[in-house]
Parts: sequence; structure tokens; C-alpha cells
Amino acid sequence: MVDSLASGNYKSVLTSYFNIVLDKLSGPDKEVKFNANLFALMLKQNPSLNIDTNYSKYTFARNTNFGVTAKLDTNRKFAGFTGNLKYAIINKRDYSVAKEFIPLVQDKLNNYFKLHNQIESELSKIDLELRGKFRREINGFIRDSIRFSDLDLTAQEIVIRSAKNLKLNDIVKLLQRDPANSLAKMARSDFEDIVKLYQNKPLWTADFAITSYNDKFQVSNLRFSTEFLKGVINPNASSNLEMSVKANMDIGDDSTKFGRDLSRSIFSFEAGFNWVMKNWNQNQTFLECKFTAAQNSIAKGAYPGEDKNTFTLNGTLRLRVSNDIWIPIEFKYEPKTGNVFGFLNIATNFSWLGKRTGE
Repeated sequence: MVDSLASGNYKSVLTSYFNIVLDKLSGPDKEVKFNANLFALMLKQNPSLNIDTNYSKYTFARNTNFGVTAKLDTNRKFAGFTGNLKYAIINKRDYSVAKEFIPLVQDKLNNYFKLHNQIESELSKIDLELRGKFRREINGFIRDSIRFSDLDLTAQEIVIRSAKNLKLNDIVKLLQRDPANSLAKMARSDFEDIVKLYQNKPLWTADFAITSYNDKFQVSNLRFSTEFLKGVINPNASSNLEMSVKANMDIGDDSTKFGRDLSRSIFSFEAGFNWVMKNWNQNQTFLECKFTAAQNSIAKGAYPGEDKNTFTLNGTLRLRVSNDIWIPIEFKYEPKTGNVFGFLNIATNFSWLGKRTGE
């Protein structure tokens, strides 16, 4: 559930499990991308690693992604491949190993433990025969098998009186506003609210990729890239904004020269915001609109008549089809030439594999 709260934009930068993308389906040059988290792969090979001490121990593996991209030409023939390695230099969104996370949870959920003890104290004051009946009902309310509205009126009074004695007015108001609640349900909601706060934390990655030619295993392009994400609005709101900044340096083949070399260099910088819209019921992202501006500069190896500097306005519309499947539609607009380019992609994140490994 927690991983499903992450935005599609975040998952495209750093995956927690496995990810397959069918890229540029509407363009002449198509790509099939596979990305994996190193720790997720280790878990699939050795499920015994799935214990809390190892989860903290293998921080490097959890922050490491690797991927392979197969390129296809217009005839759907193999046109080279790309291998890449990515590492999260800063990953404050990984709440599970954050030092302040456990104290935050303990502080937030401590009131529920206090309420439980207070209820037991109130139960001890009533008749022994009725005490067992009410205790069974209230235990069901605590464990989420019985709603507050289904409790006996006397049991409801015991719960409300216990909360008022502890001055837990927020819990009283919540139960009065939504009697379908249970103590476990409210505690779970508070826990998820804390997790959501980490969706705004910064993520900074560095990536290195090597691309081959289509006819032999020889390097045709090297790419060094870095990307930064940071939420800027309350993540508990129905929509949020993510700041996105990315920089690439490509060193590739200059096709105007005889032979094959790495003498052409292109630097690109892209920045903008991703607008995240959420489902009210589950607080999951269902639609995202990313708008960025990009500047591409050819530092070396410009072709005759080629513009050394190109400015584009870019957009990505991500529609969530299911928990793990996204359909991103990308477009680019060049103000100088008036050209518009569009690409249809399909991305799937295999988060269900994490459930099978117990992660």
C-alpha cells in the first residue's frame, strides 16, 4: 500500500522493485526498457535476506538501480542496446531507515496505547458479567473487526469517556464524525499520514549509461546524468507539486567523421514541475502532468548547419490504469521551429513482487 502512494514520476526516477517500459511506441525508433532495484533482485534470489537488520544493512543496494534498454528501428529490428547504473546519492524518501521515523510513529500512535489502557481501567469498574461482553466488543473495535457504530451503546460510552478523560479530543471528534471507524483503522491512517510526509522529501540520483552500435558491441554513446526531485505542497492534500531538475552530458559518435569515435558532446538541462492529482478514497496518484523547459547545447561536434542551442517546452501526461501500470504520453515543442513531437509509452512497476518476498 505504501509503495502505491508514490508518484509515477518518482518511480520513473528510482524504482523499488522491477520496472518495464515500452518507450516511444508511436515513434519510428522504439525502446524496451527493464530496470531493477539491486536489493529487490537480491531478495528474489535469497528471501532469507528479508529481515529488518539486513534491510538497514544493505542501504547501498536499496539505493541502486540498474537497467537494460533494447532499441528497435522502424522495421522492429535490433538497433543497439543501453546499459545503465543509477545510485541515489540522497534518498530522504526512504522513510523505513530514517532515524526520526520511529520516534514520529511512536509519538503519533502512543495515544492509542494510552486509550486502550484507559478503556481497561473503565471496564474494571463495571459488573463482572457485563465486563466480559463489553471487553470482547471493544477488543473487536481495537482490532478493526467491529466498527464503533456497531458497539453496544454502553461500550461506545466507555470508549468516548476514556478518550475524554485523556483529553484525546481529536479521536472523540473523529469517532463522532465517522462512526464506521475502528481504533486500528484510525491508527493505520495516522501511520500512513506520517509516511506521506516523506513523499515531499528530496531525492537526488546520479546515472551512468553506455549505448552500443546496432551491428557490434562497441560504445557509441556515454551519458552522465543527474536528477533531483522535491515535493513543494502538503502531501496530504488532494494534489501536490514536485520540483524536477535534470542535467545530462552525452558523449557520442560524430557521424560526419570517418570511422567511429566519441568526439561529439551535448549538454542538456531540464527543469519544471510535476502536478500530482490523487484519488480521494485511497490517496493514490491517478493522474500526473509534468511541464518542463529544456536547453540543449552542443559543446563539441556540431554538424554543418545544425543549431548549437535548442530550447524546448516539454510535457508528460501520466495516467494510472492500475496499481502497477501507467500510460505516459510525452510531447516536445520547439518554439523556434514550431515543431511538435509526441510519444506514447507504457510503464509497469512490479510492486506485487515485493509482497511475495515480504518487503
